[in-house]
This record gives sequence, structure tokens and C-alpha cells, in this order.
Amino acid sequence: MVTNGAQTTVAFCGHCGARPRARPGLAAPSRVCSACELGLILRAAPAAAPAAREAFLVIGAGREIGAVSDRAERLLGVGEAEAVNRDLAEFLAPDAERPADWARLVEAIPRLATGAAPLPALLVRCTHAPGRPLRARLGACGPPPAALLVLDDRD
Repeated sequence: MVTNGAQTTVAFCGHCGARPRARPGLAAPSRVCSACELGLILRAAPAAAPAAREAFLVIGAGREIGAVSDRAERLLGVGEAEAVNRDLAEFLAPDAERPADWARLVEAIPRLATGAAPLPALLVRCTHAPGRPLRARLGACGPPPAALLVLDDRD
């Protein structure tokens, strides 16, 4: 955990969600995950940061997907290379029982980069497998500033 003024953040891998380990002999921490060697290291508030192996997406201000965790690839049925730079709505949709959650999510995405409060309790659905809702939380991450959508498919 790093404290920058009043804000505390945790680092995590943008691919596997693992927390980086200190590496002896390095003057500066690596920007690439030492666990999977595939993701860049991002930072988020502790309540927003995903746990290792949790499904998550990094989303730009225009709702374009910037990164997809390995767990989210399986959950959404799409590889990161196919999802990056595409609109979030191609992969996630409103839950029929709580459509206001989708409106809140879409409205919050561009504001998260400027310090908007996180949205901890949302329901969304996968577009390719819409049968079961996914619990989600939305927070901020970076660098660069982006929205972080963590998905929970556990019942």
C-alpha cells in the first residue's frame, strides 16, 4: 500500500490482479507483473482494487475497454485482444431487474478519472450469456486514469 497525501492506494496487475512483490536489487518497482509477466501494474483505492484472480475490466472515459483480466476473459467469453478499444456495451448489459444500475455505471465512468466516488453495488449481465446477473463494483484506477469494473460471478 502506498499513501500519497490523504489517498491510500494498492498496486495490482492489470492482467492477473496479483499484488506486486518487492524484488531485491531493483532501484524502482517494475511496471510489469512479476507473477504472470503479462500485465502492467496499476493502482486503485483498497476498496476498489481487485483481489488476485478476480474478474475486472479497465475502462476509458469513452466506455472503451483498455484492459481485460484473464478471469474476465473467461467470464465474458472474449480475449483481451478482441475486447480492447471496443465499447463496454458489447460485452455487458443492464440487468432487467435493476436497469438504473447500468445508467449509474455509464454516467460514472468518465467522472472516475477526476475523483468521483466509487459505485460499490451494481448488477449487470454478460451479453453472450445473459442468464445470470453479475455483481459489480466500479472504482478508479491508473495510471493513466480510468474506471475499474470488478465483476463477481459467484452465487
